[in-house]
Amino acid sequence: MTSLPNNPGIPKHNGRTRAGFVRNGVKENAVTTPILDSIFPYFPAECSCITAYLDYADQYWPVNYHWEFLIQKIDQFIAVNSVPDALRGSARSIRAQLMSNSPDPVSGYRNDVSVGATKDRSAPDRIEARFTQVRRAKLDFEGVLLKSGLIDATKKANPSPEARAWWSVLTSVPAPKGSKHSTGYSMDIEGPSTEIARISTALGATLAFAEASHTHVEWSEGVRLPG
Repeated sequence: MTSLPNNPGIPKHNGRTRAGFVRNGVKENAVTTPILDSIFPYFPAECSCITAYLDYADQYWPVNYHWEFLIQKIDQFIAVNSVPDALRGSARSIRAQLMSNSPDPVSGYRNDVSVGATKDRSAPDRIEARFTQVRRAKLDFEGVLLKSGLIDATKKANPSPEARAWWSVLTSVPAPKGSKHSTGYSMDIEGPSTEIARISTALGATLAFAEASHTHVEWSEGVRLPG
């Protein structure tokens, strides 16, 4: 890799290709494409763009992804032998509420290799109502997990691997139709979050923050290249 003379902290990586940075299936629009064209050489091999432009239909998909993930984790929780019966009952109640407004099909979203691959046949108003249910269910399930001792609020910033697996299902779900991904200047990048934020900010990103599995980055004012 070679450092640029006017910005030695943001090197270009020799041999880095656009196809190697942009995950297969990532969608683009007229805003997204030039941003990706500009930034890909500056990210090391362990970084990949996993999401970029999303239309409104695509933005419904995360609701179902989180719904399915939450159902799976609740089922896992119910099967833990050390969980008291009362807390199992609470978890079953949360599950029943989620199942009262299930997607169609009810599964597949967690295994999709690209956003929106599994298409929900539910009416938009049902998906928007599901978003509210999932958000409420995450809060309720967090309370149950805390009572069970499987997670500890005082160790949320540095949990054990076992606790981290439970915290992962409690991350926030983006509101349908409210995502900046519809603009084209927002992207999700997988890899070391601190390094992604550092590189993105140096390249002119107006926002960069870590989420559970990736770093969300926005270039609302375009890319500012080194040199």
